[in-house]
Formats: sequence, C-alpha cells, structure tokens
Amino acid sequence: MFCVQPLDEPPHLAYTFGGMNRKVVFVFTSIQRKALRDYLSGIYRVARRRNWQIRIVDRASPHRELTEALKEFRPDGAILDGDATSRFVTGLRRQVPRIPLVFMDSALIRRRGECGVLHDSSATASRAAETLLALNLPNYAFVGTRTKFFWSSERMAAFSAAVRATGRECSVYDATSMTNSAAAMLSLRKWLTVLPKPCGILAATDERGKEVLDACLAEGIDVPESVAVIGIDNDEFLCETAIPTLSSILPAFQRCGELAAELLHRKMSGEALDGTVERYGPLATIIRESTRRFPAAPLNIRKAVEYIRLQAKSGITAREIVQIIGGSRRTAENRFRKGTGHSILQEIQEARLSHARYLVENSRIPLGLIADACGYSSDIYLKIRFRRRFGCTMSACRMAVQGKSPENP
Repeated sequence: MFCVQPLDEPPHLAYTFGGMNRKVVFVFTSIQRKALRDYLSGIYRVARRRNWQIRIVDRASPHRELTEALKEFRPDGAILDGDATSRFVTGLRRQVPRIPLVFMDSALIRRRGECGVLHDSSATASRAAETLLALNLPNYAFVGTRTKFFWSSERMAAFSAAVRATGRECSVYDATSMTNSAAAMLSLRKWLTVLPKPCGILAATDERGKEVLDACLAEGIDVPESVAVIGIDNDEFLCETAIPTLSSILPAFQRCGELAAELLHRKMSGEALDGTVERYGPLATIIRESTRRFPAAPLNIRKAVEYIRLQAKSGITAREIVQIIGGSRRTAENRFRKGTGHSILQEIQEARLSHARYLVENSRIPLGLIADACGYSSDIYLKIRFRRRFGCTMSACRMAVQGKSPENP
C-alpha cells in the first residue's frame, strides 16, 4: 500500500492539456489479463466522449511512485478493478480525500456497499448450462477456481440449479484448499477418472478449463466424446492453444468498462451514488472443439469441422473440405452429412455467420467491411444472410449490444 498522508491541497477540478481543460481519471488495473484489457477498451470509449485524460496505474508500483503520481496529476476520480484490497482503498481515500471511486467486479461492492459494476455470473453460467444441456448428456459437473472468489461460487450455484432443473445431478470439484499446483493437478486428474461419463463440465474460467483439458489429455479421457468442456472469458490465447480448442462464454467486459466510466462521470458531476450497482451479462458463446460432439463422426470429419471453423472467414470452398475428407465430392458430402447432420456448405455458412455476428457485437469494425473479413464477396449478400439467420439487421444487432435503439442512437 502507498503512503497515506493527505495531500496539502484539495484535488483540482481539471487538468490543462493542449489548451483544453480535461478531467483526470486514474484506472487502477493492469493489462495482463484479457478481461482487464477489455475493461479498459470500454473505459476509453467513454473517456473519448467525455474528454478525459486516463492514467493507468499499477497497484504494484512502489509507494513513492504512486504518491508522486497522485500529487502530480491530482485525479478527479478513479476506477478500480476487482484486485483492489480494502487496505489499498483506505489508503487512496486518505491520500485524496473525497475522491469519487467506482469499482469493477470487486467484492468490496458487496461487502462495503461501494458503487460499481458487477458481472451477472448467474446469467453467464446459465448460458453455459444451455450449451452443455443441448448436448443431452446424462452427467454434468462444475470446476471452480483454486482461489475462492465470490463470482466462482455464483457461477457454480447457477449452473448447478440449471442442471438440476432438468432432473440431472451436478458434481462439483472444489480445489480452493489446494495451494500446491502439482498436487492440485493430480487431484483433478483423479477426480476426472471417476467422474460418471459422458459428462458436460463448466469451468469457472478459461484458465481452469484449460487445466481440465490438460488433465483429460494426461489421463487419456476423450474430449468431447467422454467429457465436453466449456470455460468463461473467451481468452483467445488460452482457448485456441488448448488441446482440443476450448469453447467459452464471452462476458461483455467492454460493457463493464463503459458502465463504470459512466457511473464515475455521474459521481464527478455531484450525484450521490453510494451503493449503486450496475450489471453486465454474457455477450456471446464461442463454440470450439471441446463441446463439438459428433459421436458418429470419424476423425477426418472432426478435423474438417475444425478446419472450417478456423478458415471459413478466409473464403474457403467446399472443394477444399472434400480434399481433407478424401474420396469423391458425393462420397465426402455423404460422410460429412452422416457425421454432422448437415452439409459442408451449411457448416461453412454457419461458421462465417457466427464470425460476422462476433465482429458486429465485439468490434468497432465498420459494418460495411465485415463481409470481407468473413469471407463474403458481397456486403449485400451477408446482410441478407445475417437477417435470415439471426432475425435482425447487423446495425440493429450492434445497437442492441451497445444499449442503444434505432430511434436513439
């Protein structure tokens, strides 16, 4: 924690920069995890609109550096991520009295009634349950975090409730008491070997999901035929490098940053918002190999499906997939349909449309450029296909995610 001596002068109201007065906002976070980087993207969207100057501050910085930064920039407000401790917050408030604070996914929102934004873990876990229950498996399980977090417990409770509502039981793996990584992995491997199968598993995070996949690989447990696994966060590095690739639920992390920044704007404008809590939920379900079950499909068909997922946006054709499967066009089509229940072209189209929706909802790419990014030669054709598949236009879909309406953009 940094020095707690109060500043001699009250916080200033604005910071002069390039001839303009700009409020200074400190964001106490890091960029090490994907969720934190997405938080920042949302905060910066609001900052540009509000003409703020953002200063990212690492809580692990030496005390002297933190104190000097506070003295030099005199923040008008601050946003803190869930790693901020009570001690750190107390020190910050002593250093800069009456500074407006907003918290993101912090236990302090619940414990101390702080103003902030919380992830709707129940809604996200319920969406994961829908994905796994659609596989119609007889058994389900939840793997929590090794460190005890309130949101992991919420995800476990919601997932278990969704499973039990269908008349099935949900096993829970709790490793919060294990501090030794090697012992924890060994315990997880033993648990997986005796787990009733086939089974659908929700891991509290992608990191835990990858550990489950690593344990299955070590024990020779087939994924997804024996165990289907889905994580939460959609950390693409973890998900795409896992063996097999990991399906995941993507929370609306950027929306969290936007909501936190808007709350801070209101607090800096004088509104009394103590105890105010905004929530954000899941944004998308990203299906990869770990939940794509084709029990009747041989290995070459499953490889073809994964190749389509990875390459559909590059403009691949059914002819390329036939070469992967082998045989004549008709033979390959029949094998693919028998293994997956649909044609090669349908699989390609679904992969392209899924990627298009992901870009509409999760990027700022102009809508007119998305067709090319998804392997379509015609923007008009994509718009038609998109509306037929999802029941809304691309612009309406983007507005809905941003919390806007066509009448009030």
